[in-house]
Amino acid sequence: MLNFENSLFGLYLIELLVSDIRMKALLRAVVLSAMVLKTGWSIPPLYFRENFDELDWSSPYPQCISGLDIQDINEIILQDEASLACITISLEAPKIVFSISELKNLDLLAGLFIQFSNIGFIDVRIQEGTDDFVELEQGCLSVNTEASESIIRLAAWFLETQTSLINRLTLCRLCDEKLLSFFASELQKCRARIDEVNFSEISELSHLCRALYGRMDIQEFCLSGCRCKNYESIVEMFMKTRLQRIRITDCKLDDERLLPIIAFLGGSETVEFVDLSYNRIGDKGAMRLAEMLKKNGTIKNLFLKGIDKGGNLRSLVDEDKDKDGNFIGDDGVKAFLKVFKGRRQLEVLDLRFLRRISPEMKKELCRIRRKREIQTNILFDQKEVRFLLPTEGVVRPNEEEDESEPSEKRQRRMKK
Repeated sequence: MLNFENSLFGLYLIELLVSDIRMKALLRAVVLSAMVLKTGWSIPPLYFRENFDELDWSSPYPQCISGLDIQDINEIILQDEASLACITISLEAPKIVFSISELKNLDLLAGLFIQFSNIGFIDVRIQEGTDDFVELEQGCLSVNTEASESIIRLAAWFLETQTSLINRLTLCRLCDEKLLSFFASELQKCRARIDEVNFSEISELSHLCRALYGRMDIQEFCLSGCRCKNYESIVEMFMKTRLQRIRITDCKLDDERLLPIIAFLGGSETVEFVDLSYNRIGDKGAMRLAEMLKKNGTIKNLFLKGIDKGGNLRSLVDEDKDKDGNFIGDDGVKAFLKVFKGRRQLEVLDLRFLRRISPEMKKELCRIRRKREIQTNILFDQKEVRFLLPTEGVVRPNEEEDESEPSEKRQRRMKK
């Protein structure tokens, strides 16, 4: 009679008596498939003990799992008896998660990924420890590590072999100079069509910018938490692309470092969205941005947010909090209003969390909003409430109470 205990005993006998790797894999598959069909029970984690170095990974179907029916299997554990390295494979279609420990044979993971992708697993995550991982999910290749050579080599393998699956790239925390240079060289050779690039907390961007130089397919470029001393190499890369969206946030970008970016935006004919929030831009930078808008007719959205009172950005912990965050005041707002009262308009100008805008200027913005003197939607804060200029299809909060409005009229409006 086939039951759970007999099936496990059968697997044990196969491990003990069968020496041929291919026959062993076939018998395992027969026993496990029969167990699923007859009992309908979920199978516990499967343990395979092999010597990774002796397996032939040139075959598209690695022998240790070849022919295995994994429909009801949630987890597989592979352990190398020689090196004691371990791989835990979690199966949650369409995603598979590899957790590796002290793995040096990267061909093993490559072979496993190829096999599982052939049977319907599209997304993959390979993690080493708790913080370092490389992930390919819904077309986005995400690499998060400070100095793990295994993770970077695996990411390079994905760039080389899975070009048809990759259309976005995210790189976080990498600070090792040699690994940065190696990854940049692999990125430069990559033939994947990458539409979006995200760099976060990267120590040096020059290698990466050179690797992206001339890629006309990039439409969105994002920097977050990167401490760049100059932006010339970034702007030089911008000029050889057809960017539509630029996000440079929490990078301590001040009025002087903003100059090359403003020069690029002034001549750009493709950029429509610019986010420069959580930096150190003041009135001078705002005035220069306003002048740039007179030359640029394509930008529709400009975000210049300061820092909200939550203050959860990385830059708040390392220096004086009062110096972090955009500090645009009344002079910067007046420069934008002067432009908007002409022919140039934006869809959205985001000025939230700017602590230096005076109550008088906010009251003037409310008046402009009520009289619809401009078409640009300006987002700003007043009495802890976010205000938004009225526009079709946009939900806006209750309007501020005007002290000059008769009390009876105000009460009737509030009742409505």
